[in-house]
Amino acid sequence: MTGNTLANNSRVLVVGDRGPAQDALCALLEDAGYHAVTARFGDALGRLDDRPPRVVVVAVDEGDGPGVSVVAAVARTGAAHPHLIAVCPDDEAVIEAALTAGCDECMVAPVRRAEFAARVAAGMKSWADATRASVYAVEAHRREATVHAVFGDMMEGLLVFDDAGRVLETNPAMVRLTGRPVRDLVGAVPPLPWWQPDLAADADAALATALEGGMGDVEAVVQRPDGLTIPVTVH
Repeated sequence: MTGNTLANNSRVLVVGDRGPAQDALCALLEDAGYHAVTARFGDALGRLDDRPPRVVVVAVDEGDGPGVSVVAAVARTGAAHPHLIAVCPDDEAVIEAALTAGCDECMVAPVRRAEFAARVAAGMKSWADATRASVYAVEAHRREATVHAVFGDMMEGLLVFDDAGRVLETNPAMVRLTGRPVRDLVGAVPPLPWWQPDLAADADAALATALEGGMGDVEAVVQRPDGLTIPVTVH
């Protein structure tokens, strides 16, 4: 796959002092098929709000200079911030400062065309993967919050099992019904301790059938730790 294919319609923000080094980086990007956009150090964050780029290349000349400050500011914009490439002199202190500030990788100037294009392409993919993972995480959290809200409002006791019959989740109604804390319910496996002892085998057998998808309503009896028994219907 060529750099031009990966670069299709992809913007790269190049942050520097508008000198020859920044112009050379832009030329390399344009040659590789990217749309290079420039910004001075003081304008970099403002450019992120205008069609945010997937990759930001920052010229970092000094360990305590404006380039490091820009790297740190961009890195703080969130988990899915643009992939940050710092272009540094061959100076260990400067490279360490850029990495500590939050850049994803450093390249020593002057950069080589093929390596630079390849790293930008990899950065594009890394940004896309991170963004997708962030979206999935948000959606998963939203679904989990919805499920927990529904479970919490249910009047019926609820148990969620895995394929092996282990309890994965419960709800407040089940905690109240059994008189046992959540820690005693979640993780439990048959024989389940909350059934009335003389009826426990039948109740566990009914649950095993339910997990296989072949059960109607079954009568059972819960026995609380205080000895109180409560008839229930398992369905």
